[in-house]
Amino acid sequence: MSWESLPAGTKENYDWQRENIKRMFVDGSHDQVPIGPLVGSFAATDHGHSLYEYYTEPEKAIAWQLDTARVYGIMPYLNWNYAVYWNEDYGGTIKMPTGRMPAPAIVTYPADTVDKADKLEPLSPEELAKGPTMARHVRGLKAVEAYSGKGYKPWQFIYEPFVIGAFWVSPENMLMWVMQEPDLVHSIMRKVVTHCVNACEALSQLYPGKPFKTSCATLLANSSTMSVEQCKEFATDYMKEALEKIIKIGAGTSGIFYHQCGDHGQDYHLCEDMPFPPGTIMHVAYDGNKPIDLMKVAKIYENKCCLMGNTDTILAFNGTPQQVYEQAYKDAMRYKHFKNGFIAGMACECPPLMSAANFQAFVQGSRDGGKMKE
Repeated sequence: MSWESLPAGTKENYDWQRENIKRMFVDGSHDQVPIGPLVGSFAATDHGHSLYEYYTEPEKAIAWQLDTARVYGIMPYLNWNYAVYWNEDYGGTIKMPTGRMPAPAIVTYPADTVDKADKLEPLSPEELAKGPTMARHVRGLKAVEAYSGKGYKPWQFIYEPFVIGAFWVSPENMLMWVMQEPDLVHSIMRKVVTHCVNACEALSQLYPGKPFKTSCATLLANSSTMSVEQCKEFATDYMKEALEKIIKIGAGTSGIFYHQCGDHGQDYHLCEDMPFPPGTIMHVAYDGNKPIDLMKVAKIYENKCCLMGNTDTILAFNGTPQQVYEQAYKDAMRYKHFKNGFIAGMACECPPLMSAANFQAFVQGSRDGGKMKE
Protein backbone atom coordinates (compact mmCIF):
# COMPACT_ATOMS: atom_id res chain seq x y z
CA MET A 1 0.00 0.00 0.00
CA SER A 2 1.59 3.23 -1.19
CA TRP A 3 0.71 6.40 -3.05
CA GLU A 4 2.46 4.99 -6.11
CA SER A 5 -0.13 2.19 -6.23
CA LEU A 6 -2.97 4.71 -6.62
CA PRO A 7 -3.90 6.77 -9.70
CA ALA A 8 -1.95 9.94 -10.42
CA GLY A 9 -3.32 12.94 -8.56
CA THR A 10 -4.52 11.03 -5.49
CA LYS A 11 -1.72 12.30 -3.23
CA GLU A 12 -2.03 15.86 -4.57
CA ASN A 13 -5.76 15.91 -3.77
CA TYR A 14 -5.07 14.46 -0.31
CA ASP A 15 -2.50 17.17 0.43
CA TRP A 16 -4.70 20.03 -0.84
CA GLN A 17 -7.73 18.85 1.11
CA ARG A 18 -5.71 18.47 4.30
CA GLU A 19 -4.30 21.97 3.96
CA ASN A 20 -7.74 23.45 3.26
CA ILE A 21 -9.40 21.92 6.33
CA LYS A 22 -6.36 22.75 8.47
CA ARG A 23 -6.78 26.41 7.53
CA MET A 24 -10.48 26.20 8.40
CA PHE A 25 -9.70 24.92 11.89
CA VAL A 26 -6.74 27.24 12.52
CA ASP A 27 -7.94 30.66 11.39
CA GLY A 28 -10.84 30.35 8.96
CA SER A 29 -8.68 31.30 5.97
CA HIS A 30 -9.76 28.34 3.83
CA ASP A 31 -10.78 28.92 0.21
CA GLN A 32 -13.52 26.34 0.07
CA VAL A 33 -15.94 24.64 2.45
CA PRO A 34 -14.40 21.20 2.97
CA ILE A 35 -16.55 18.58 1.28
CA GLY A 36 -16.42 15.50 3.47
CA PRO A 37 -19.38 13.15 3.06
CA LEU A 38 -19.04 9.79 4.78
CA VAL A 39 -18.43 7.92 1.53
CA GLY A 40 -17.91 4.52 3.18
CA SER A 41 -19.13 1.67 1.02
CA PHE A 42 -20.20 4.03 -1.78
CA ALA A 43 -16.51 4.13 -2.65
CA ALA A 44 -16.66 0.40 -3.32
CA THR A 45 -19.81 0.38 -5.43
CA ASP A 46 -18.66 3.45 -7.38
CA HIS A 47 -15.53 1.49 -8.27
CA GLY A 48 -17.55 -1.53 -9.35
CA HIS A 49 -17.01 -3.61 -6.22
CA SER A 50 -19.46 -5.26 -3.85
CA LEU A 51 -20.43 -4.34 -0.32
CA TYR A 52 -19.07 -7.72 0.76
CA GLU A 53 -15.66 -6.73 -0.59
CA TYR A 54 -15.80 -3.39 1.19
CA TYR A 55 -16.58 -4.92 4.57
CA THR A 56 -14.09 -7.79 4.33
CA GLU A 57 -11.10 -6.09 2.66
CA PRO A 58 -10.35 -2.86 4.56
CA GLU A 59 -7.04 -2.38 2.77
CA LYS A 60 -8.81 -2.16 -0.58
CA ALA A 61 -11.63 -0.11 0.97
CA ILE A 62 -9.20 2.61 2.04
CA ALA A 63 -7.66 2.70 -1.45
CA TRP A 64 -11.13 3.05 -3.01
CA GLN A 65 -11.98 5.87 -0.61
CA LEU A 66 -8.78 7.73 -1.44
CA ASP A 67 -9.44 7.35 -5.15
CA THR A 68 -13.06 8.47 -4.73
CA ALA A 69 -11.69 11.64 -3.13
CA ARG A 70 -9.43 12.17 -6.15
CA VAL A 71 -12.14 11.53 -8.73
CA TYR A 72 -14.62 13.96 -7.16
CA GLY A 73 -12.17 16.42 -5.59
CA ILE A 74 -13.31 15.96 -1.99
CA MET A 75 -11.80 15.25 1.42
CA PRO A 76 -10.52 11.68 1.73
CA TYR A 77 -12.58 9.55 4.10
CA LEU A 78 -9.86 7.83 6.12
CA ASN A 79 -11.93 5.67 8.43
CA TRP A 80 -13.11 2.13 7.81
CA ASN A 81 -15.86 0.63 9.93
CA TYR A 82 -18.42 -2.10 9.67
CA ALA A 83 -21.26 -1.05 12.00
CA VAL A 84 -21.54 -4.03 14.37
CA TYR A 85 -18.53 -3.59 16.62
CA TRP A 86 -17.99 -5.63 19.78
CA ASN A 87 -20.68 -8.28 19.25
CA GLU A 88 -18.47 -11.22 18.32
CA ASP A 89 -15.97 -10.54 21.10
CA TYR A 90 -18.62 -11.42 23.67
CA GLY A 91 -19.90 -14.56 21.94
CA GLY A 92 -22.33 -13.22 19.32
CA THR A 93 -22.21 -13.87 15.59
CA ILE A 94 -22.46 -11.56 12.59
CA LYS A 95 -22.77 -11.99 8.85
CA MET A 96 -21.29 -9.88 6.11
CA PRO A 97 -23.54 -8.27 3.48
CA THR A 98 -24.68 -10.03 0.34
CA GLY A 99 -26.53 -8.50 -2.57
CA ARG A 100 -28.19 -5.21 -1.68
CA MET A 101 -27.85 -5.73 2.08
CA PRO A 102 -26.35 -2.40 3.17
CA ALA A 103 -24.12 -3.41 6.08
CA PRO A 104 -23.03 -6.34 8.23
CA ALA A 105 -25.79 -7.70 10.45
CA ILE A 106 -25.96 -9.43 13.81
CA VAL A 107 -27.20 -13.02 13.71
CA THR A 108 -27.05 -13.89 17.41
CA TYR A 109 -26.65 -11.83 20.59
CA PRO A 110 -24.38 -13.03 23.41
CA ALA A 111 -26.64 -11.96 26.32
CA ASP A 112 -30.22 -11.91 25.09
CA THR A 113 -31.87 -12.91 28.38
CA VAL A 114 -32.03 -11.11 31.71
CA ASP A 115 -29.89 -13.78 33.33
CA LYS A 116 -27.20 -13.67 30.64
CA ALA A 117 -27.16 -9.88 30.63
CA ASP A 118 -26.76 -9.81 34.39
CA LYS A 119 -23.79 -12.18 34.23
CA LEU A 120 -21.98 -10.58 31.27
CA GLU A 121 -18.73 -8.86 32.22
CA PRO A 122 -16.57 -6.47 30.17
CA LEU A 123 -13.45 -7.92 28.61
CA SER A 124 -10.00 -6.64 29.53
CA PRO A 125 -7.88 -4.53 27.16
CA GLU A 126 -5.72 -7.58 26.50
CA GLU A 127 -8.71 -9.74 25.64
CA LEU A 128 -10.20 -7.09 23.36
CA ALA A 129 -6.83 -6.60 21.62
CA LYS A 130 -6.92 -10.25 20.56
CA GLY A 131 -10.58 -10.27 19.54
CA PRO A 132 -12.24 -10.16 16.09
CA THR A 133 -13.39 -6.54 16.30
CA MET A 134 -9.92 -5.19 16.99
CA ALA A 135 -8.40 -7.47 14.37
CA ARG A 136 -10.59 -5.90 11.68
CA HIS A 137 -10.22 -2.41 13.10
CA VAL A 138 -6.43 -2.60 13.14
CA ARG A 139 -6.37 -3.72 9.50
CA GLY A 140 -8.20 -0.50 8.63
CA LEU A 141 -5.85 1.57 10.79
CA LYS A 142 -2.73 0.06 9.24
CA ALA A 143 -4.11 0.69 5.76
CA VAL A 144 -4.57 4.39 6.51
CA GLU A 145 -1.22 4.61 8.27
CA ALA A 146 0.51 3.28 5.14
CA TYR A 147 -0.55 6.47 3.33
CA SER A 148 -0.48 8.98 6.20
CA GLY A 149 3.02 8.22 7.44
CA LYS A 150 4.60 9.39 10.68
CA GLY A 151 1.96 12.01 11.42
CA TYR A 152 -0.80 9.43 11.51
CA LYS A 153 -3.25 9.72 14.38
CA PRO A 154 -5.21 6.50 14.87
CA TRP A 155 -8.84 6.47 15.90
CA GLN A 156 -11.04 4.29 18.04
CA PHE A 157 -14.71 3.82 17.30
CA ILE A 158 -16.42 3.55 20.68
CA TYR A 159 -19.72 3.77 18.81
CA GLU A 160 -22.82 4.66 20.82
CA PRO A 161 -22.47 3.09 24.27
CA PHE A 162 -26.22 2.40 24.33
CA VAL A 163 -25.89 0.57 21.00
CA ILE A 164 -22.99 -1.51 22.27
CA GLY A 165 -25.32 -2.69 25.02
CA ALA A 166 -27.89 -3.46 22.32
CA PHE A 167 -25.28 -5.43 20.36
CA TRP A 168 -24.90 -7.59 23.44
CA VAL A 169 -28.56 -8.06 24.40
CA SER A 170 -30.46 -7.03 21.18
CA PRO A 171 -32.05 -3.65 20.40
CA GLU A 172 -35.51 -4.98 21.24
CA ASN A 173 -34.45 -6.09 24.71
CA MET A 174 -32.51 -2.90 25.36
CA LEU A 175 -35.49 -0.69 24.60
CA MET A 176 -37.95 -2.94 26.43
CA TRP A 177 -35.75 -3.18 29.51
CA VAL A 178 -35.46 0.63 29.70
CA MET A 179 -39.13 0.52 30.67
CA GLN A 180 -39.37 -2.86 32.41
CA GLU A 181 -35.89 -3.46 33.87
CA PRO A 182 -34.26 -0.03 34.28
CA ASP A 183 -31.84 -1.21 36.97
CA LEU A 184 -30.59 -3.93 34.63
CA VAL A 185 -30.04 -1.39 31.86
CA HIS A 186 -28.05 0.81 34.21
CA SER A 187 -25.95 -2.23 35.11
CA ILE A 188 -25.39 -3.00 31.42
CA MET A 189 -24.41 0.60 30.72
CA ARG A 190 -21.87 0.68 33.54
CA LYS A 191 -20.30 -2.40 31.96
CA VAL A 192 -20.36 -0.70 28.56
CA VAL A 193 -18.45 2.28 29.94
CA THR A 194 -15.76 -0.06 31.29
CA HIS A 195 -15.69 -1.83 27.94
CA CYS A 196 -15.23 1.48 26.06
CA VAL A 197 -12.32 2.47 28.27
CA ASN A 198 -10.73 -0.96 27.85
CA ALA A 199 -11.16 -0.85 24.06
CA CYS A 200 -9.37 2.49 23.92
CA GLU A 201 -6.69 1.19 26.26
CA ALA A 202 -6.17 -1.73 23.87
CA LEU A 203 -5.62 0.69 21.01
CA SER A 204 -3.27 2.87 23.05
CA GLN A 205 -1.15 -0.22 23.68
CA LEU A 206 -0.82 -0.67 19.91
CA TYR A 207 0.10 3.01 19.44
CA PRO A 208 1.92 3.87 22.68
CA GLY A 209 2.35 7.55 23.38
CA LYS A 210 0.18 8.68 20.46
CA PRO A 211 -2.92 10.80 20.93
CA PHE A 212 -5.83 9.52 18.91
CA LYS A 213 -9.22 10.50 17.62
CA THR A 214 -12.48 8.91 18.63
CA SER A 215 -15.85 8.62 16.97
CA CYS A 216 -19.07 8.19 18.92
CA ALA A 217 -22.72 8.29 18.08
CA THR A 218 -26.28 8.43 19.27
CA LEU A 219 -28.21 5.99 17.12
CA LEU A 220 -30.69 3.71 18.87
CA ALA A 221 -31.28 6.27 21.61
CA ASN A 222 -33.08 9.02 19.73
CA SER A 223 -36.27 11.08 19.61
CA SER A 224 -38.18 8.32 17.81
CA THR A 225 -37.41 5.53 20.28
CA MET A 226 -37.14 7.13 23.73
CA SER A 227 -38.10 10.24 25.65
CA VAL A 228 -35.53 12.99 26.06
CA GLU A 229 -35.23 12.06 29.73
CA GLN A 230 -34.60 8.41 28.86
CA CYS A 231 -32.04 9.35 26.20
CA LYS A 232 -30.13 11.31 28.82
CA GLU A 233 -30.46 8.82 31.67
CA PHE A 234 -29.59 5.66 29.74
CA ALA A 235 -27.46 6.92 26.85
CA THR A 236 -25.80 10.33 26.78
CA ASP A 237 -24.92 10.45 30.48
CA TYR A 238 -22.99 7.22 30.03
CA MET A 239 -21.43 8.42 26.77
CA LYS A 240 -20.15 11.50 28.59
CA GLU A 241 -18.72 9.34 31.37
CA ALA A 242 -16.98 7.09 28.85
CA LEU A 243 -15.52 10.01 26.91
CA GLU A 244 -14.24 11.76 30.04
CA LYS A 245 -12.48 8.57 31.07
CA ILE A 246 -10.94 7.73 27.71
CA ILE A 247 -9.62 11.25 27.24
CA LYS A 248 -7.39 10.57 30.25
CA ILE A 249 -5.61 7.86 28.23
CA GLY A 250 -5.26 10.00 25.10
CA ALA A 251 -8.41 8.97 23.27
CA GLY A 252 -10.19 11.84 21.57
CA THR A 253 -7.57 14.41 22.51
CA SER A 254 -7.01 15.17 18.81
CA GLY A 255 -10.72 15.42 18.06
CA ILE A 256 -14.06 13.70 18.63
CA PHE A 257 -16.58 13.07 15.87
CA TYR A 258 -20.11 13.18 17.29
CA HIS A 259 -22.58 11.50 14.94
CA GLN A 260 -26.19 12.00 15.99
CA CYS A 261 -27.77 9.59 13.53
CA GLY A 262 -31.51 9.41 12.87
CA ASP A 263 -34.18 11.55 14.52
CA HIS A 264 -32.75 13.89 17.17
CA GLY A 265 -35.26 16.68 16.84
CA GLN A 266 -35.97 16.71 20.58
CA ASP A 267 -32.69 15.49 22.08
CA TYR A 268 -29.96 17.02 19.88
CA HIS A 269 -28.90 19.27 22.75
CA LEU A 270 -27.93 16.41 25.07
CA CYS A 271 -24.29 16.42 23.93
CA GLU A 272 -23.88 20.03 25.05
CA ASP A 273 -21.76 19.12 28.09
CA MET A 274 -19.60 16.51 26.36
CA PRO A 275 -15.85 17.08 25.90
CA PHE A 276 -14.98 19.28 22.91
CA PRO A 277 -11.21 19.05 22.30
CA PRO A 278 -9.71 20.88 19.28
CA GLY A 279 -10.67 19.24 15.99
CA THR A 280 -14.10 18.11 17.21
CA ILE A 281 -16.99 17.85 14.73
CA MET A 282 -20.72 17.70 15.55
CA HIS A 283 -23.01 15.98 13.06
CA VAL A 284 -26.78 16.03 13.71
CA ALA A 285 -28.97 14.31 11.14
CA TYR A 286 -32.75 14.59 11.30
CA ASP A 287 -35.70 16.23 13.00
CA GLY A 288 -38.40 13.67 12.34
CA ASN A 289 -38.02 12.71 8.69
CA LYS A 290 -36.41 15.98 7.57
CA PRO A 291 -32.83 17.16 8.04
CA ILE A 292 -32.63 19.20 11.22
CA ASP A 293 -32.09 22.94 10.80
CA LEU A 294 -28.43 23.45 11.60
CA MET A 295 -29.10 27.07 12.52
CA LYS A 296 -30.96 25.67 15.52
CA VAL A 297 -28.17 23.19 16.22
CA ALA A 298 -25.60 25.99 15.96
CA LYS A 299 -27.18 27.80 18.90
CA ILE A 300 -25.90 24.94 21.08
CA TYR A 301 -22.69 23.88 19.34
CA GLU A 302 -21.34 26.64 17.07
CA ASN A 303 -19.08 28.08 19.76
CA LYS A 304 -17.81 24.64 20.73
CA CYS A 305 -16.83 22.94 17.49
CA CYS A 306 -17.14 22.59 13.73
CA LEU A 307 -20.53 21.48 12.38
CA MET A 308 -21.04 18.94 9.62
CA GLY A 309 -23.76 19.22 7.00
CA ASN A 310 -26.82 17.00 6.75
CA THR A 311 -28.06 17.10 3.17
CA ASP A 312 -30.87 14.56 3.00
CA THR A 313 -29.59 11.05 2.19
CA ILE A 314 -33.04 10.02 0.96
CA LEU A 315 -32.98 12.88 -1.55
CA ALA A 316 -29.43 11.91 -2.50
CA PHE A 317 -30.62 8.40 -3.30
CA ASN A 318 -34.05 9.06 -4.83
CA GLY A 319 -33.84 12.61 -6.17
CA THR A 320 -32.70 13.92 -9.52
CA PRO A 321 -29.20 15.36 -9.93
CA GLN A 322 -30.73 18.84 -10.19
CA GLN A 323 -32.63 18.41 -6.92
CA VAL A 324 -29.52 17.15 -5.16
CA TYR A 325 -27.40 19.99 -6.55
CA GLU A 326 -29.88 22.64 -5.46
CA GLN A 327 -30.14 21.28 -1.91
CA ALA A 328 -26.39 20.90 -1.50
CA TYR A 329 -25.85 24.42 -2.82
CA LYS A 330 -28.47 25.83 -0.46
CA ASP A 331 -26.98 24.00 2.55
CA ALA A 332 -23.45 25.19 1.84
CA MET A 333 -24.54 28.78 1.29
CA ARG A 334 -26.59 28.81 4.50
CA TYR A 335 -24.12 27.14 6.84
CA LYS A 336 -20.62 27.95 5.56
CA HIS A 337 -19.96 30.84 7.94
CA PHE A 338 -20.38 28.95 11.22
CA LYS A 339 -17.88 30.28 13.75
CA ASN A 340 -15.76 27.14 14.04
CA GLY A 341 -16.24 25.90 10.51
CA PHE A 342 -18.60 23.84 8.41
CA ILE A 343 -17.99 20.61 6.50
CA ALA A 344 -20.41 19.73 3.71
CA GLY A 345 -21.85 16.27 4.23
CA MET A 346 -24.97 14.16 4.06
CA ALA A 347 -27.23 13.27 6.98
CA CYS A 348 -25.61 9.84 7.27
CA GLU A 349 -23.22 7.65 5.32
CA CYS A 350 -23.68 8.13 1.58
CA PRO A 351 -26.18 5.56 0.27
CA PRO A 352 -23.93 2.84 -1.15
CA LEU A 353 -26.12 2.36 -4.21
CA MET A 354 -26.75 6.04 -5.00
CA SER A 355 -25.94 7.08 -8.56
CA ALA A 356 -22.61 8.62 -9.48
CA ALA A 357 -24.58 11.47 -11.09
CA ASN A 358 -26.28 12.30 -7.79
CA PHE A 359 -23.00 12.09 -5.89
CA GLN A 360 -21.37 14.44 -8.38
CA ALA A 361 -24.36 16.77 -8.06
CA PHE A 362 -23.92 16.86 -4.28
CA VAL A 363 -20.22 17.64 -4.65
CA GLN A 364 -20.75 20.35 -7.26
CA GLY A 365 -23.57 22.00 -5.32
CA SER A 366 -21.45 22.01 -2.16
CA ARG A 367 -18.49 23.41 -4.08
CA ASP A 368 -20.42 26.16 -5.79
CA GLY A 369 -22.23 27.17 -2.63
CA GLY A 370 -19.17 26.72 -0.42
CA LYS A 371 -16.80 29.26 -1.92
CA MET A 372 -15.38 31.28 0.95
CA LYS A 373 -13.73 34.04 -1.10
CA GLU A 374 -16.02 35.53 -3.69
